[in-house]
Amino acid sequence: MRWKISKMAIDSITDENYSDFKKSSRAVLMVSTSTCQKCKEFLPVLETISRQSPQIKFGKTLLDKDRSIQLKKEYPDIARWILPTTLFFKKSSEAGRISGGLLYSQTFSKIQESLIFGTIVYVLNGSEIYVPATIKQINGRNGPYTLQLLEKSSLGQEGSIVQRDESKIKWNLESRV
Repeated sequence: MRWKISKMAIDSITDENYSDFKKSSRAVLMVSTSTCQKCKEFLPVLETISRQSPQIKFGKTLLDKDRSIQLKKEYPDIARWILPTTLFFKKSSEAGRISGGLLYSQTFSKIQESLIFGTIVYVLNGSEIYVPATIKQINGRNGPYTLQLLEKSSLGQEGSIVQRDESKIKWNLESRV
């Protein structure tokens, strides 16, 4: 099986770009410090996942370097967090978090569970028309996706389960034909 690997980077998040970053449809933010050894060990895990997940924005902030005043106001208990703490956002709302670094498979599963499963996407039905569906499962790192149709189409009845690879899926409404 081949995995689609993109060259997505992990952005540096500061007070200047934190609000815009958090407003993304799906975003993952690693909170750390420049002296945190576990953070340095966990960063390659997040970098790998970011390259495999182009539909998610990834960022990192160093509490001791990036003037994370907005983040500190939003999370007043941040000084007591176990680092790294990784926050998951869906359209400005926190959708989950991981405290401390986890293994690749645990982190990848938590990101899918928090940000991907249940997401409405648009799947090509064969006649250049996209129909809405929700993601139920991803088989492998980039598909095929197991989807539940939200309306009747040539793919099946509303509620039917179908499998499609990522090339047949659009992630946002703007891309619906």
